[in-house]
Amino acid sequence: MKLKELFQLEDAIEGAVTTWWRLAREVQVDILDSNAQLVTPRLEVIMQLGAATGHYAIYKGKAVHDAWDGILIFRVVTNRKKNGELHKSVIGCVRYLVQPIAGKFNLTNLPYHTLSVVSEAGTILKVEDELGQDISELHIKVKVSIRSDAWASVDC
Repeated sequence: MKLKELFQLEDAIEGAVTTWWRLAREVQVDILDSNAQLVTPRLEVIMQLGAATGHYAIYKGKAVHDAWDGILIFRVVTNRKKNGELHKSVIGCVRYLVQPIAGKFNLTNLPYHTLSVVSEAGTILKVEDELGQDISELHIKVKVSIRSDAWASVDC
């Protein structure tokens, strides 16, 4: 693995969470990925990294950040006329399923990173009037880090 790939934390977390959702879902809803159409209802997974936590790893004799605070966003989008009645049940299902999410990842599905949940940070409600869409974003405070054994696999 290249060093720059190890630091592509957003892609790694979004990919692992997307795969987990496809396996765990209890509500029929499409999940948006690079090949998806913008259909509704849908779930979008967004990892937003924040500040480094101050934890470091030593790589080639140099201290480098290896942990960050962040917000994991689960965006639920429904069309008010076509499937708006599903909105509350989908957001409720997402809220229920993400509670144990941190324990769902291991070396198989997230080989170079760890994800730990700090707390739910709230829900933001939006309306896209032009598209007739209702949008809820469930925000989860997380910590994302590079596994200590991942550094051995790095090839600059």
